[in-house]
Amino acid sequence: MKYKVISRLDHNNVRYEPGEEIGLSQSEARKLLEGGVIERIIKPFSGGQQGSSAVN
Repeated sequence: MKYKVISRLDHNNVRYEPGEEIGLSQSEARKLLEGGVIERIIKPFSGGQQGSSAVN
């Protein structure tokens, strides 16, 4: 799952700055979420093709 870094994070010898995205497993993210270091990135479902109408 993708997360947004809120405060500077060093993970697996890589430094992430606030605003960057990081991919983590749920177990890796748990304590970082609780500590406010990262937040979930929620992307809305697109619902299919844009610009086309399902109604004929």
